Amino acid sequence: MSWRTITEADLFEQLTPGETAQLQNIAGSTQTAANRLGDSVRKFRGAIRAGGQDVDTTDGTIPDDVRDNVVDHARWQFLISFPQIKLLQTPERKEAFQEALKVLEALRKPGAFNVENPGDATADPSAAPSFGERGGSATNDPRARDFTRENQDG
Repeated sequence: MSWRTITEADLFEQLTPGETAQLQNIAGSTQTAANRLGDSVRKFRGAIRAGGQDVDTTDGTIPDDVRDNVVDHARWQFLISFPQIKLLQTPERKEAFQEALKVLEALRKPGAFNVENPGDATADPSAAPSFGERGGSATNDPRARDFTRENQDG
C-alpha cells in the first residue's frame, strides 16, 4: 500500500466507455471532473489530518486504503453536476457515495479508521523474497547440482 495521486483518468475508469464518451461531449466536463476530484481529495486528506493521522507531504496524494472511496465520492459529485444526465446517477453509485461519506466521517474520529502512515511506504519497498547470489563463498553458496534425464542429483 502507498500514497498515490488520483487523476481524472482514474475517475473516468469507473465509467463505461459509452458513459465516458457521453460526458466528454458535454462542455466543461473535463474541468468539472478535475475540480470535483480535487475537492474530494482535499476533503479526505483533511479528514485524515483531523483524525490525528499523518498525511503525505506530496499534495494530492491519497492512501490506497481509501482510494476507492475518494473515487466514489468524486464520481457522484461529478455526475450530479450535470442534471441532464440523470441516467448515469444510478442507485449503486449513490450507495457507493454514501459509503464514502461514512468512511470520511470515520476518518475524522481518532482511531476509528486508520490509514497507512505515509512513511510506511518506503520502509518495506518489496514483499518479494530475496534469494542470495552465487559466487560469494564456498560456505554460503549452495552446492552445484546436475539434474538431467540421466542423472538426477539435486
